[in-house]
Amino acid sequence: MLIQCPSCGLQAKLPDSKEGAKVRCSECERVYVARPAGARARQSKSNPMLPIGIGAGVVVIAIVIFAMSGERKGGRVATPEIEVPEVAAKETYVDPTGWDSPLAKTARRVHELAASRNELDLQGMIDLPHAWSWKNADEEGAMPDPSGYDALTSSEKSAFANAVIAELTADGEDNLVGMWKPTDGKVIAESDEFATVQFELAPVDTTKPGMRGIHWGLVQDGGKWRAWKWERWISEAEMRANFAGRTKKTVKKTLSDGSLVLESEPRVLQHDPTTSPELAARIDELVKKLEDVNLRPGELNATREELEAIGKPATPILINGLYSAYQDLEAAKASGGDEYDAQVRLTAMAKMLKDITGYSTTVALESLGGTSERLDSGIKQWFYWYDKKYRRFDGIDEEDQTDGLEAITDMSELTEKERREYEKAKREAAQDD
Repeated sequence: MLIQCPSCGLQAKLPDSKEGAKVRCSECERVYVARPAGARARQSKSNPMLPIGIGAGVVVIAIVIFAMSGERKGGRVATPEIEVPEVAAKETYVDPTGWDSPLAKTARRVHELAASRNELDLQGMIDLPHAWSWKNADEEGAMPDPSGYDALTSSEKSAFANAVIAELTADGEDNLVGMWKPTDGKVIAESDEFATVQFELAPVDTTKPGMRGIHWGLVQDGGKWRAWKWERWISEAEMRANFAGRTKKTVKKTLSDGSLVLESEPRVLQHDPTTSPELAARIDELVKKLEDVNLRPGELNATREELEAIGKPATPILINGLYSAYQDLEAAKASGGDEYDAQVRLTAMAKMLKDITGYSTTVALESLGGTSERLDSGIKQWFYWYDKKYRRFDGIDEEDQTDGLEAITDMSELTEKERREYEKAKREAAQDD
């Protein structure tokens, strides 16, 4: 459409879609409403009193700035250049349950403060009354009222706060807060007062491999969210990674006497991720007792009974004890030292493992008719048991027990030749018995 400045008469072309927009004349800088030239004339005749000026107090909502070029009425007409106004940037959307949500940031901040050992600010992020209630739950998980914290003396409150901070800043991979950093996470539950945040974690020390998971319990107090509970969580990704890592370590081996065995490389095993810190500490204490060659018979029996009652969660640490005793035995042999203590410890660990699992390997001391080769293999067979059977183990299966010599129970993993050699070795072992 063709428009015309009502003040100086300069004409310009403008898209029809801009009709009604407010424009500024490039000649006289008059601001007016863009209308076709004929329409403006008709409008002026019908209403000669129509205001055409814009007061200083009027807010211009949309001004299309254009450059007019050409002559006045009857002259050359140029198409103006229209400058598109800037559009205000939209605010970034933040998922209220996502990684950058306020709740997730609160839990992430606790990890940061624990890793930097900022104890003062860290204490301010913890809701001590609720944490005290959580830490004093009974065996069934029932927690006392958090108000009970207020009944403590000043020294008791101080001792509890110091213990919490020490736990969150402690060295060692068991500390999921100060020694591990969140890599991904989300809010999985939220109410007016409580919330739960779930994180996948990686080691703060980037030279160490591994992954972990944690659930954070948050509580709102005075409009501010604070942490009060932190518990181990096992993600599907961690379970897959652990399973894949174990299966790569398993090897099939034929011993010099014809016995066919399945072995995994020895290494230090960790507590089951589902084992509570309290139970883990108790298992460590009991296994240490079992290693004491001077333990009195009554106390030894009580230790064995408690370990057997604990069952599956104790087996990784017992396997560690077995391997440690074996290493000490080999070191004593190499140096010509006393082998007795290591032999007693090794026998105690092997017997305890068999009592819990019903599983046997070729662990046997040379003094009892075994060979160094069978002893070494027997240790590795226990690591095979952990890699292949621990995950599904839920009690002794009579059909899955071996005769104390061979560790192969899945015959489908053998070739026909290996199966014949295996049966031959078993017959010879039976004759020797």
